[in-house]
Amino acid sequence: MKYFFDLSTTARWSGHAVGIVRVERELARRAALIDPDIAFCIYVPHENAFHRLRPDIVDDILSGRLGVEFGPGPPPPLAAVPDSLRFRVREAVLALPRLYQILQRLKGRSFTLDEIAAVKRDEAARRAAPVPSPVAAKRTIQEASAGRIDLSSKVTIISGGLDWEYKDLRAIYDLKQVHKFRYAAVVYDLIPQIFPHYVVPSYVGLLKDYFGELFWTADICMCISECTRRDMIKYCSDNGVPQPRSAAFPLGCDIPDEPAQLGALPAQLAGKRYALFVSTIEPRKNHRTLYAAWARCIEQGLIDPDRCRLVFVGRTGWATGDLLQEIENNPATESTILRLSGVSDSELNALYRGAAFGLFPSFYEGYGLPLAEMLNHGKACISSRSGSLEEVGGSFVEYVDPLDTIAWSSQLARYFNDEAACADLESRVAASYRPVTWDDAASLFFERLKALA
Repeated sequence: MKYFFDLSTTARWSGHAVGIVRVERELARRAALIDPDIAFCIYVPHENAFHRLRPDIVDDILSGRLGVEFGPGPPPPLAAVPDSLRFRVREAVLALPRLYQILQRLKGRSFTLDEIAAVKRDEAARRAAPVPSPVAAKRTIQEASAGRIDLSSKVTIISGGLDWEYKDLRAIYDLKQVHKFRYAAVVYDLIPQIFPHYVVPSYVGLLKDYFGELFWTADICMCISECTRRDMIKYCSDNGVPQPRSAAFPLGCDIPDEPAQLGALPAQLAGKRYALFVSTIEPRKNHRTLYAAWARCIEQGLIDPDRCRLVFVGRTGWATGDLLQEIENNPATESTILRLSGVSDSELNALYRGAAFGLFPSFYEGYGLPLAEMLNHGKACISSRSGSLEEVGGSFVEYVDPLDTIAWSSQLARYFNDEAACADLESRVAASYRPVTWDDAASLFFERLKALA
């Protein structure tokens, strides 16, 4: 069996690696060390073909120094430039909320006028957000390619990236019927299926279609937690979809410091004790409960506003405009909650090291990597039990219901005022927590994938 690890997402990415991009890069970096016969490829949508990458440029692609220009053909879903016809049509329809409401009902979706107004605000915010700087250099497909892969029953394509944006799974399914190759996909979560209200409205239909197509196309699904694997099995059973062979594997939680950068804390945190929440700011992550609990602590004098800080690290996502407006204008929180985005790995490590304790109040997770990263830094953590979080945190985390604002307020006050409580939980982490490194994660990933293949 010949394995090709698909780098289509990494080859298009710019800026710091986050989430899925980090997983794709970290597994790929170790692939050739685990099996020298594993090669790398990209998928070219307008050709419906997989191209083998030239071996001499793979390291530069994985480091972010080099990207691939995918050339002609239609843009991938939701990746069109803002002034494209699709965006102009969408803007025009959104300008007529009742028309948009009627069109969505024809698709079986229901939005109130307030929700449509929120979509308009969120899309305007996304378009106004700064665009990451491009990679240093790009190669055309012709320059990056070592030729099309000769697909056959002896070939397995491994995909761990943003397939819903950069792949045509129906076309790949048709390609499989002809060439009989195998397709192995990483499954991160099924949140769009089981909690569609936590997904950007304009993505809901796309992602629901994606999962329907994925489980018909994939021969093997590598799930990032047993929780995600259970969700996948239930989805296939409920929808009469053939269940792909599957296994779970953990994600690595070690973040390498960047040699050229010395991570330092922001000046606003000098001399402060702070609680840290690392996550995109969006409804599913539940920043609102933390904000409400924090505001209550300040207003009732449960913590010292001169000494204590709440730090949110992550980009601004959808449906957060009202929350951010409250944070920035509430006298109790405007100077005590610090928001940071676009931080480097070294800066993130510094923030983890300097934190008094970590927070993770999410409503649902397929894994919850920041929780594992916080534990890897030996920190006490307060988290919800939702989704995979208890699977990741085990007995080393203080768990609180994600909707219980009073309980979150009490725990914030406790861990800020009782340093012995923090130290006790940290000592349990230091004594018994066994972090999973990316070396460990990659070894398990390829071992279990090959057993299924």
